[in-house]
Amino acid sequence: MRTAIVFICLMMAAIAAASDDFVYQGSFLWNGINGVVQSGDYLYCGFEDGIGVVNLTLDFTKKKLYSSMELNSPPARLHLFDTILVVEKDNGVLDLISIADPLRLRLLGSFTPDKPPFDVECIGSYLYLAAEYDGLIRYDISDPGHVVWNDSSMAGIRVIALARENSRLYALDDYNGVLIYQPEAAGIGQPIGELFLPYSGVSLSVMRDTIYAGVRPTGYMVGAAGDPEHPQYLGRRASYIRADIIDLIPGGMVLANSVNGFELISVAGADTLAQLFPLSGFSGPATVYMYQDRPYIIYPHRRQGFVAFDIGDPELIQTEYPSLVYAYPGPITQVQFSKSRLHVVGTNNWYEIYDLSDPARPVRSGRMINPPYHPAGFCSKGDTLFVSDVSLNAVFPFIDDGVGDPYSIFPQFMVADSITRPHLIPDFFSDGDLLYFCNDRVFNGTARNDSQVFPNRLRWGFPESTTSALLYQMMLYRVTDKGILNIYKVRENWNGFYLEDVGLKSLPGRVYQMLVVDTFMYAAGPGLLTLSMADPANPMILHSVNETGIVYEMQLDGHRLICAARSGLFIYDIADGIPRLLFSGGRFAKIVSCNGDLLVASDGHSVRVYMLPETAVEDPLPIPGTDDIPRLSGHPNPFNAAIMLEGHGFALRSGPVTVDVYDILGRRVRRMTVAADAGSVRMIWDGRDEAGVAAASGVYFFRASAGSDQAVFKAVLVK
Repeated sequence: MRTAIVFICLMMAAIAAASDDFVYQGSFLWNGINGVVQSGDYLYCGFEDGIGVVNLTLDFTKKKLYSSMELNSPPARLHLFDTILVVEKDNGVLDLISIADPLRLRLLGSFTPDKPPFDVECIGSYLYLAAEYDGLIRYDISDPGHVVWNDSSMAGIRVIALARENSRLYALDDYNGVLIYQPEAAGIGQPIGELFLPYSGVSLSVMRDTIYAGVRPTGYMVGAAGDPEHPQYLGRRASYIRADIIDLIPGGMVLANSVNGFELISVAGADTLAQLFPLSGFSGPATVYMYQDRPYIIYPHRRQGFVAFDIGDPELIQTEYPSLVYAYPGPITQVQFSKSRLHVVGTNNWYEIYDLSDPARPVRSGRMINPPYHPAGFCSKGDTLFVSDVSLNAVFPFIDDGVGDPYSIFPQFMVADSITRPHLIPDFFSDGDLLYFCNDRVFNGTARNDSQVFPNRLRWGFPESTTSALLYQMMLYRVTDKGILNIYKVRENWNGFYLEDVGLKSLPGRVYQMLVVDTFMYAAGPGLLTLSMADPANPMILHSVNETGIVYEMQLDGHRLICAARSGLFIYDIADGIPRLLFSGGRFAKIVSCNGDLLVASDGHSVRVYMLPETAVEDPLPIPGTDDIPRLSGHPNPFNAAIMLEGHGFALRSGPVTVDVYDILGRRVRRMTVAADAGSVRMIWDGRDEAGVAAASGVYFFRASAGSDQAVFKAVLVK
């Protein structure tokens, strides 16, 4: 087994050394946050890609992250202790992240606890987990790279929540109340005190030697812990909501949960006043932030990132809702470079432009003044931007000279039907270009030139839903939601333009976008399709790429085709027509844009920035001796069922080359032997072991050897 592990490590090290992947630069826009915790002036957010940091002292309204870190699995909950952030991930792993420098988050280590925790607390170098019926479990994290089990306590029957104050640990037992511990280095020990609670608690907070426990369905219980060996129950208090979080603020308390909103409670003498602020759309528990002696409550939000409310009224008597000081604008619908600036379009009345000269520190260099109410996207022609508005069914033209804010030059013009992102097709008419829109039933085009706009020059309706449409050489290509490619010839008569039905073709699934380059059409859908356009009335499928999963959007950058896909980001060289994979990596993305070696992508929630490695340029004259280096490659990768393996440089002689296939545990799955022709080999692995049984999905390593020559290659089998 040890030999297998060493072998895998050597192979992975060789692969990593040869890898030419993206360099992640961080995220600077985000929403869909599922957790927030706060320490000092920094808010730590868990979102789909990993962890983002917000510097709250800069400005609530700055829609960018102070720093960020990618994780290999989405975070479920966050716990913050001094300079360590504990991240519970969807896959059950706990990551320990150093936040000593909020600008440079650093992964210290990871481990998988014996039981999924209900809650987490930390005292010193020990991490405590509430493990329900397994009681309280302690792990030693003094060496974060090697976390070990340290101790446990079964004093509780069903431990579901933890809290700490000073060096004491409080554990909420659903049956026994609150157990109070004074842990030592020798172990957790027995409880030094127990606060009996007459009702079942659901949450726990301890502040100023006072215990607060939320009760289902509403209300909370209070206990005094000044003498931890003899705590006293002080009674149950009424509230409008179940308190998942209880925190003290100047003049009173705030109670909150992620379903009903929050409640402010003020105690002035004998009078108790409660005010409920019902809200919705939150994705996790709130945190209370004190800034300049004024409290704010901050919630993670499914659509708006996080929302922050000012709850600093000294009397806590509100007749209106607390002031909403921050809300993220909403889903992102387009990211696009124009004049080397990145335009980011969101649906909720916002449109911003960023300078990415320093990819790790984006700077907002412009915004759309008087923007459309619900922009969906834009296209450009020279200095003119055409921004579509899906609420007003209108197009707004703006001038963008590459500096500052774009400004309006033409009045808006209306479109007959609801629209999506606009597209610009040059030279369709002799008097200018065609600006067109397409929704699920209507193709709507508008002829224009640099000085005039002629609304609704084209309008064609269809009975079936449309997922993608494209105009090319007086032909309209339209794909239905059934994956049928309809082909029309655009004709003109005295009454305008009309469509002549040419034919149809069945495609393997829904297509989201089509592009035409020279005589090739590229269709994004279940994978990446390449079709020949030699006969525009009869496109022929030439090539299919399935390693991407669903491809949502494509963009051209010279001879490079950039794809945003379910499996991440893929870049292909299409100089010869048929796509050849150059790079792959990154995260799931729906929209993408590229500017030289700078790549941005978004899943609709955040904007991620990557730097591409420099593309190697092959020298037409081989350097002496380089052909002696053995090389092994394969395609497609990832693959389904079979992979083509190619090897070169095996002693430059004819003879047998052995290819061994290993799984991730180092077990040999298959051995194949093939004769080399002038040092080159070519073979197919059909994804089966020696017994002919289909191998399971996962990572596989290929080692080709001929005498002392060896080469290693890694591929992923996806079924």
